[in-house]
Amino acid sequence: MIPDPERLSRIWEKRIAPACGLSQEASFADKPEGFGTEVHLVETSEGRFVLRLYRPRSSQRMKNYLSANSVFTEIGMTVPEVIGHGRSEDALWLLESRVEGTIFRDLLPDVASSEKAASSLARLHGHERRRYGDYRSWGGFRLTLRWRQRLRERWNKVIRLIPELECVTEDVRTWFEEWADSYSPRLYQLLHGDYHPGNLALTLDGGVAFLDLRTPKFGFGILEMIEAAHHFQGEEPADWEPFSSAYLGCRDEETRYLFKRFGSSLHAVFHLRHADRFSDLAVGDRGELEDRRRWERNAYDSFLRFCSITGIIPPAVDLEPESAFPSRREYAPSS
Repeated sequence: MIPDPERLSRIWEKRIAPACGLSQEASFADKPEGFGTEVHLVETSEGRFVLRLYRPRSSQRMKNYLSANSVFTEIGMTVPEVIGHGRSEDALWLLESRVEGTIFRDLLPDVASSEKAASSLARLHGHERRRYGDYRSWGGFRLTLRWRQRLRERWNKVIRLIPELECVTEDVRTWFEEWADSYSPRLYQLLHGDYHPGNLALTLDGGVAFLDLRTPKFGFGILEMIEAAHHFQGEEPADWEPFSSAYLGCRDEETRYLFKRFGSSLHAVFHLRHADRFSDLAVGDRGELEDRRRWERNAYDSFLRFCSITGIIPPAVDLEPESAFPSRREYAPSS
């Protein structure tokens, strides 16, 4: 959806303001928020809010957001307060309070801020259970088995984008199945789903607020930590300090043992899954052509990093790799 000031004012005056008991006089400012949701900052005489507009076909996305907001509120995490939600002429809308504070993206590479974000993730992962899956579902016991069953489906996305990689299909399958058979943690952790600096805010009282939410699920907490460390600190394990140390320091001995034993293989899985994700984006309809070409380079880079960790020899491909997670070490303050 392309922002349209007249349309936005009309939706606010006719639907949102009456439903939420707010003034029809409001000022709006656009807020960049990925490709799937139109987000606006709203200010009225009653206060400051965030308005999320979803395409009608994205009703499940809004339901997932509301579910996550409810779950995280229930367990004591800081999230925006939902003021109201409903349907307008051509969109679904959700209005929430605006969290006052600083986006973590604007705090990088401050070490103390990264440590605080890592500790908050560790606190979230402290909510555990023996079954993986959605928070309110019965779930299952072997997530690695589920992933093993879906490997071909996911790998097909990669070779659809880069057909030259089909020749290593058997090597990828063998490595992944051996990993899936070896990694079976006793407990699964409650995940955020998209833990990066743009989705978190440091509140005025020094806490951490979650701003953009996904379906609340139990899964591999260490894998989410590895992904978050990439976003906060960079590509290489040596870059992950101080994020990983702060996280592991707040977790239990079992988590530290699993990271020590399986951290390298989970790093490889992270890159294989991102080769899949970037491939999906590169052949989809999100973003502009330039975005899709960058995602293609990101997919290839993630695959090469998977190969580097696993020892698989990749074929030659006439494509320049580009990391989606550049190192932040060069910007870190010297000790």
